Amino acid sequence: MSQQNLIDGDKLLKQGQFQAALTEYEKELTLMSSSLPGWRGKALCHANLGQWMEALEGCLNVLGYGNNQVQDADMFIRILDSSRLTSHISLIEDALIIALQSTLLEGKAIDLLTRQFITKHNQVLESQPTKYDSSVERFITDDTLCKLIERSCIVHYPLEKLLLLGRREVLQRGAAGQNIQIFRPFLSALACQSLLNDGLYFTTNAEQAILDTLVSSNSTDNIDVNTLLLQLCYAPFEQTMTLWQQHKPALEAAKLSQLTTDLAFYDEVVSATHLGEVFDETSKTVQSFYTQNPYPKWKSLVFTPVPLERFFEMNGLKANAKIKVLIAGCGTGKQAVEMALANQLAQITAIDLSPTSLAYARLMAKHYEVSNIDFQLLDILDVATLNHQFDYIMSTGVIHHMNSPQDGLNALSGVLNPNGLMLLGFYSAAARVDLPTYQQEVKATLLADETLTPKTLSRWRSQLNDDDFKRKWFNSHDFFSLNGMMDALFHPQQSEYTLMEIQELLDNTGLQFGQMAVSNQCKAIYKQALEDFPVMGNHEELSKWHIFELSNPHFFDAMYNFFVTSGTGKPKQAAPQPDLSDILNRLKNKIS
Repeated sequence: MSQQNLIDGDKLLKQGQFQAALTEYEKELTLMSSSLPGWRGKALCHANLGQWMEALEGCLNVLGYGNNQVQDADMFIRILDSSRLTSHISLIEDALIIALQSTLLEGKAIDLLTRQFITKHNQVLESQPTKYDSSVERFITDDTLCKLIERSCIVHYPLEKLLLLGRREVLQRGAAGQNIQIFRPFLSALACQSLLNDGLYFTTNAEQAILDTLVSSNSTDNIDVNTLLLQLCYAPFEQTMTLWQQHKPALEAAKLSQLTTDLAFYDEVVSATHLGEVFDETSKTVQSFYTQNPYPKWKSLVFTPVPLERFFEMNGLKANAKIKVLIAGCGTGKQAVEMALANQLAQITAIDLSPTSLAYARLMAKHYEVSNIDFQLLDILDVATLNHQFDYIMSTGVIHHMNSPQDGLNALSGVLNPNGLMLLGFYSAAARVDLPTYQQEVKATLLADETLTPKTLSRWRSQLNDDDFKRKWFNSHDFFSLNGMMDALFHPQQSEYTLMEIQELLDNTGLQFGQMAVSNQCKAIYKQALEDFPVMGNHEELSKWHIFELSNPHFFDAMYNFFVTSGTGKPKQAAPQPDLSDILNRLKNKIS
């Protein structure tokens, strides 16, 4: 009878008869309370019925009886994410901590664990104490916090303020000769965070003086590990790597596994040598910038597999699983690894100018055990030397850093198969109109004869106030790492575009706009605003997105991301820019 209950339950679940299926699974659990299929089915039924607490209870039983199998943790994470649960529940926190052990689940588990942690410590985060007290101590000694800050870049200003408050308190206690052993996990995790955000957190003169006194009181040959950890929590990236070389045995003996793993990783990254050559002068400048500022630094993926065939179908094309892919400007490899995991039969070539970024990418590919990526140091201008034609090309946030984006686009178009698809990303001029203002704000804080350095950028950021934090730019992920801020604010070579200028670039290359790569929700906003101007056929038009952006200038704050197809493969005359004034006026009247 038990087996029949499961068969009937599974059949009803597939048919969408969730309440009826639930009855069958409950019959199964009456007969066998530890039935994994019964608990899985019950959890899925409750989730589909929107009964989230019951669904999560089912998931926790599955994890308990199933000894935390990866597939069960995956179901738990998907249901928890869908539930948008805002309550802290210790059993859920414990399950997420276990899920951190899975490489593919780690990124999503971090997101959900952060939500649990913030809810758990909501009172201290909202009150934002300026003085250290028992609530702050409970916060920084929470094992969950340590797991979060050693694994992911913190992008939460209130949380960051508490970290800095805790860092200063531990420094003062250490300098006063107090026992700070209880804070060792926090210090180790914060040192990991400092590696990830490039030493973002500013050191005041008072803190530096205390740190110098503390370090000088230690023997150079036999430095106390806790003092060493405090140094790492305050050191800029280059000094951190020097400290690692000087005190590697002491750190390894302290069994700080995550920190020593990270230090060894970055040591290998910065030791990378050139395995190729670039000739264009602008490319050399960009290469130097990213060698000093590899971007983005990352440790885990929030992974949702997306087969490339889906993108081809969206654009009216066909593709097979053994697709040939070029990632032009792969940086530190996040996009490449995501694509390799989602398309394991794809043949992926990933090129970049920076040997440092490529070393980072290769190590992360090894971490995720992907083997279908060929990383090469190569300029986009020289992409023809690969002697390959590609079915899919991705180049987002790259071409606008070239001396001639048109030349870069021409080079990529030349290696795109006739029925190929390309994903491009360009900066929006409208979205970046405030950039000169922010640049001037930073430069205004420089002292006489002082130049822009990571340290001066860190100092400027430390002076931001609560009103600044409300500005949209200052809440982007780029503002939570020094390399990200350098890339966003002070890249040595960048261009911004309007959509009509992008249309001209595409026309000059013979490429055809397919559609914007935005979420369905964003597309719905766009279509609602332009309901008077219906989309033609299966393709949207850049001119219509241009109209939309004129009334929504911050819609493309990240950048324009869009698909193009090879079209005829032959350059054609640029289409005249349409007269949009009448359409825009009618649109503004409708919105108002």
